[in-house]
Amino acid sequence: MAMKINFVEMKGFKSSEATSAMSMDSSLRLGFYVNKADGTQELACTIQLKDLALGFSAIIDSMVLRPKVLSADLTTVVQEFSTFGDINIPQITSLFQQILTITLPSINDAINSFTLTIPNKVFGLIGLSQLELVVHDNYIEGLLMPTFIAPTTLGEFEKPL
Repeated sequence: MAMKINFVEMKGFKSSEATSAMSMDSSLRLGFYVNKADGTQELACTIQLKDLALGFSAIIDSMVLRPKVLSADLTTVVQEFSTFGDINIPQITSLFQQILTITLPSINDAINSFTLTIPNKVFGLIGLSQLELVVHDNYIEGLLMPTFIAPTTLGEFEKPL
């Protein structure tokens, strides 16, 4: 058996200055495949996890920004396709909520490689350091400390006339 996951939608970014909390709503489509006797795989069922509310933070390590999921709350599961009939939606919704809660550490390990590296130099003239994120109501602000880097030699275009 195999499973394919597609992000359908990510929307509704929210943040709170008072609590520094950030969240967004997303939807995932899960396709479950079975292995057939001839060695091929066939799609057996497709469900969509709708209204998946993700609470998250951003971890800063030097000039590298990394997401961390703090909570995942699922309210709606929709069966889109099945070769074996209807599934018990309330039971599947409850099961997926339990799975999300239990597997948050594994989810964070899996997304740990999704990073945003901020360069420490711009045009060789400005050094950047001390990355900081400030959470405001419904937006975040990135702060950097700029430092002028004096040229060590005068280049062809830098010589005075």
